Amino acid sequence: MDIENSEYCFVTWVTHNSRISQRMEQFLPSNYIKKLSPVILNMEDQLLIAKLIAESCSLYKLSTITFNILPDHVHGLFRVESEEELILKIGRIKGYTAHTFRKEKKLKSRLWARKFNRDWIVDDDHLNSVINYIDLNHLKHEKSWGREFLCGFHSELRNIVRSVSTPII
Repeated sequence: MDIENSEYCFVTWVTHNSRISQRMEQFLPSNYIKKLSPVILNMEDQLLIAKLIAESCSLYKLSTITFNILPDHVHGLFRVESEEELILKIGRIKGYTAHTFRKEKKLKSRLWARKFNRDWIVDDDHLNSVINYIDLNHLKHEKSWGREFLCGFHSELRNIVRSVSTPII
């Protein structure tokens, strides 16, 4: 990777059926939407997903600054050379984690929603703000999810993240 020409990108993806899109509301009957069963990751699942993301970032050579796993979504900060590289590598990571997780947990449904959101970093203040947001995101969601879903493993998660983190240049 040519570090000089790379850019940082803040990426978020969500678990399957954890968000209702405008498109779903527009085209699906409301009684069908009410029956959707979202994938919610417990602490054990979150740690497994963290390990799988770390493995896949190494496997697919995705320069990883930080990431965080929550019960219904993932945040990550990555360095890539292009939009095309980002799309390819996030797709591979989602595919690898989904395949391995579903196999290990004997999950029949999808793990991830199809799309992901991205926000390109524009300056150092934005970069620092995103790093803090990702690293502290579990605290933001503590009230809605409860401690049992979020805080008991944070130091173990941070160790997994550090194992694949690359320095900021």
